[in-house]
Amino acid sequence: MRPALSLKRTDHQGFTLIELIVAMAIFGIIGSVLVTIFVAGITYYSQEKSQLLNQENISGISAAFEADTRKSTAAAISGSCLVFTLSTGTNSTYCLNTSTHQYSRNNSVIADNITAVSYTITNNKVVLTVSTINDRRGVSNTINLTYYLREGNY
Repeated sequence: MRPALSLKRTDHQGFTLIELIVAMAIFGIIGSVLVTIFVAGITYYSQEKSQLLNQENISGISAAFEADTRKSTAAAISGSCLVFTLSTGTNSTYCLNTSTHQYSRNNSVIADNITAVSYTITNNKVVLTVSTINDRRGVSNTINLTYYLREGNY
């Protein structure tokens, strides 16, 4: 005997339209979160890189000053420049070019992005104050460095 209606079930494999829309929405949300994190990381990296460059410039100035103060017997301010008289009989001159923001030693650039430099000489002590341009976050680095000239003949 044959049944009048067949209750045979046909399974169609696949996704419904609603399932596809839900999956696309979930992937869209996850993708937008990942893009936001990536963009924030790139922005943070560029900000930190500009800050690091400013700090490296100050470090370069400090290293050059330290080398010259170890060899110098006298220091004098000439205009807006600082002149060290070295024990070898030569001079080292430090000047800031305010239009290019470059700081130079004997006309050779040792640092960029420097906005202000000031010197104070008292007895055998030279105080150097250096300020950098604003980095990408708007932060300017300023540092005061104190160097002592050697005394006596070595």
